[in-house]
Amino acid sequence: MNSSNIPAVMDVCTIGLPNDEWGEVVQSVVQLNESYTAGEALSEEPM
Repeated sequence: MNSSNIPAVMDVCTIGLPNDEWGEVVQSVVQLNESYTAGEALSEEPM
């Protein structure tokens, strides 16, 4: 899914981070559009 399809999302970056057990784990960072605030209400919005 492209972040432009989700109104709250301005940008997304997904990277691999070192992990002792798995070697590497996936971590994503999401930048919200200025008109949105992170919180439970946002997590309940349909994509």
